[in-house]
Amino acid sequence: MFWKEFFTNIVFNYIGKISSRLKKYIYPLEELKEDIIIDVRSINPIMFHSHNIPVVTIYFTITNMSQYLTLTIDRLIFKLWLESEHRTEPLFHKAHCLEKEEIKIKERRDIFCELDLNNPQIQKLEKVKEGKEPPTANITVTAYFNSKLYEEVEIKKHLEYIPYKIR
Repeated sequence: MFWKEFFTNIVFNYIGKISSRLKKYIYPLEELKEDIIIDVRSINPIMFHSHNIPVVTIYFTITNMSQYLTLTIDRLIFKLWLESEHRTEPLFHKAHCLEKEEIKIKERRDIFCELDLNNPQIQKLEKVKEGKEPPTANITVTAYFNSKLYEEVEIKKHLEYIPYKIR
C-alpha cells in the first residue's frame, strides 16, 4: 500500500504533464468518490426561522479527503423530510443550492443553503412544533463536483435523524 500511495503522489504532484488516462487509472473515479464526505454540521444543522420572510437554513459540511485533486462544488440538490410523532412528511421535494466553492486537497468546507418557506410548509412546521417528541429530519442530497481530472462527479448521500430547531 505504501508503494501505491508513493507512486500516485509522485505522478500527481511531480509529473504534471502525464496523460489523464494514466492518472485516471492510478486514481479511479470510485476512489475519488470515497474521498468526498458529505454531512451536516454538528450544531444546529437545520434551522427554521422567521424574520420578515420564513426560511429554512441547512448547513452542510463537505470534506475533500483526496490527496491529489482540488474539487469545485457545482451544485447541491436535496430533498428534506420532517419526522415527528412517528410520521415522515416531505418539506422540499427538490431544492437546490448553487455554491461554486473550491475545496482544496484535504480541506473541509461549510456550505449553507437558505430557502424561503411557503404557507403549506409553514403549516407543516406548526404541526411539528405542537408534537411532544424532539423533531428530526432526513435529507437525501446529490452533490456535483468538478476537478481537473474528472468532470461532473456525482455523489449521493442519505442523512437521517438530523435534529432541527424551529424559531
